[in-house]
Amino acid sequence: MNQLIVIFAVIAASILQSGSRLKWTGVASTLIFFFLLVPPFLYIRGPEWNSFLNWEITAGGIWDLSDLFSSFVWNDLSFLQKISPPWITRVMAFCYDSGYIAMFFVPSLSSFLRGDSRLGWKYIICGHLLQSFLIVPVFYFISVQEIWWVKHVPDGLYRSFTSDAEMLKCVYNCFPSMHVSVATAMLIIGLNEPNRIFRYCWMMYCVLVIISTVYFPIHWLIDLIGGVILGIISTKLGNKIVDWYNIHIYCNLKRRISNYVTTRKWNQI
Repeated sequence: MNQLIVIFAVIAASILQSGSRLKWTGVASTLIFFFLLVPPFLYIRGPEWNSFLNWEITAGGIWDLSDLFSSFVWNDLSFLQKISPPWITRVMAFCYDSGYIAMFFVPSLSSFLRGDSRLGWKYIICGHLLQSFLIVPVFYFISVQEIWWVKHVPDGLYRSFTSDAEMLKCVYNCFPSMHVSVATAMLIIGLNEPNRIFRYCWMMYCVLVIISTVYFPIHWLIDLIGGVILGIISTKLGNKIVDWYNIHIYCNLKRRISNYVTTRKWNQI
């Protein structure tokens, strides 16, 4: 529910923002991507990701650094929750719960609906799509469990898991934090948002998602640092991929179609 609230609220705001209008080309590209391309990706990625997580739980990773991370006193910032008023805790919980999914849907959908497919593809590629592959080698070599699991305390979010297997899959994906890495990438790309109000609101939300990861006894501070580094790397790589495609494929294809149409018109005359 939290994800849906963020998604619809921000998309509505982006459509209604001054100087923007809903374009049919944007609607068409949105429908093509989210209904024709996303489901096959999730269908293929889901079983493979679950297989990898099952291996990770069984093997425990090549290097288990949980005890090392726990030995650093400054590595656990969850004391912030104990000294904060309840309303801040509710805000942080909302940001953490909604952040992982909303970070993908909100900016990309908003960009596509406005007809800015180039910015939309940067959000998509630099976020979950690229990072899902970049993070696998890290998970393969390094195993770090979440704070609440290591220190045997409540996670602060009071999450409920349907099974022990589901809980273990969540616990073992700690370093680096993909909440942070995706939020970092979305924050950097969000600097290019044309509308000032949307840009600042989105950047503030990204920062709150990043803070929420260490606010609860879930992620270590090093998880946050690793997530920021992963987000910066994925942004640089994703921007190059989109820019290369736009220059070498999209522009050439558009020019050829334009030349073909022009030639056809002259031939008919």
